[in-house]
Amino acid sequence: MLSRLCLVFLFVVQTNSLSNLTDDKTQTTTTFIRLLLNQETLIRMALDRKVNDLVNSMTAMENKMVTTKMEIAALRHENSALKAELQVQSNVTTLLSGMYNHCS
Repeated sequence: MLSRLCLVFLFVVQTNSLSNLTDDKTQTTTTFIRLLLNQETLIRMALDRKVNDLVNSMTAMENKMVTTKMEIAALRHENSALKAELQVQSNVTTLLSGMYNHCS
């Protein structure tokens, strides 16, 4: 980005020095072209910034997706462990209620 600004500055300095050697019509045309090029450079730099921001946002989203997938996998594992524990407790309850019914 700094290199682009340097190029724009050199272009403006060069254009101004050439303008002093030409007539009014050429100077007007040169000024117009210089303005268009400056405007194009500003638009390109803004677009470059936006593209970089989008790339950074996409990278952050991808990292967040990886983290979220890992969290989902951990929750599924925890859910399976809790289901197994519930089944064991249910079996124990069934066994104890069966023993209680026999004793009564």
